[in-house]
Amino acid sequence: MGAFLAVAQGSANEPAFITLEMNAGRDDLPTVVLVGKGVTFDSGGLSLKTRDGMIPMKSDMAGAAAVLGAVQAAASSELPLHPVGVCPCVVALGNGVAAGLFSNDDALRDRLERAGAITAERVWPLPLYDDYRRTIDSKVADVQNSGGREGGVGTPAAFLQAFVDYPWAHLDIAGMALSERPDGYRPEGATGFGVRLLVEALRSW
Repeated sequence: MGAFLAVAQGSANEPAFITLEMNAGRDDLPTVVLVGKGVTFDSGGLSLKTRDGMIPMKSDMAGAAAVLGAVQAAASSELPLHPVGVCPCVVALGNGVAAGLFSNDDALRDRLERAGAITAERVWPLPLYDDYRRTIDSKVADVQNSGGREGGVGTPAAFLQAFVDYPWAHLDIAGMALSERPDGYRPEGATGFGVRLLVEALRSW
């Protein structure tokens, strides 16, 4: 929360932490939590981004948008689940090809991969090697938030893994959130990637 508030200081708008729940009081239903990053614009802070790197940062809220859309669709479909949506705070996989998938649970990984195949929102399972964690080890803190430019696509997942001890998956949708030109059913601009994928995963739970 401290990091979230720190980033929010760069905006003229007050920060918001959105939590959505469906079937909130139902202990008899499986609980599935979806978390999406909702930074409205990231200029890069002290390490300002290049001109070309600045433009696509308008999609830095795509994770939160996907979560909002998925929970809304789950509610409209009245799925027998207790979904909880939480909305605070490209190169390796190819732009517009697939989202990276990291998970500490094989069953959850397979569920998301099947959902991606059904919805044409493909995910690419990647290994969560211990080496990724070593890139974010710190001499002065429990963990640092970046492995550097060459830290690898797995370092964000390794960072998340330091804070959870239950089955989880991390989807890296950076290369899928924006499209420079229309491509089939995907429009130019924001693609909405992740909504169909997450809804299909919830539907088959």
